[in-house]
Amino acid sequence: MTELGQYTISTSNEDMVIGDEALITYELNYTNSDSPVLIGVRKTKKCMNFIVLIACYFPSLIKPENLAKI
Repeated sequence: MTELGQYTISTSNEDMVIGDEALITYELNYTNSDSPVLIGVRKTKKCMNFIVLIACYFPSLIKPENLAKI
């Protein structure tokens, strides 16, 4: 439990695209928030990168055609 309520993490129906790379994407949803947090995961041989988008602050970035502009 957090200040935003209980949360769930699930696989997103749409991949986050950065450049020409589609990332495995998860949605973090809180009971007291209307906007999900999107988490893109990029694995390399040496590390794992997490790219986090908070929809309530950047709603226009949620559209797949805009994600590549990050």
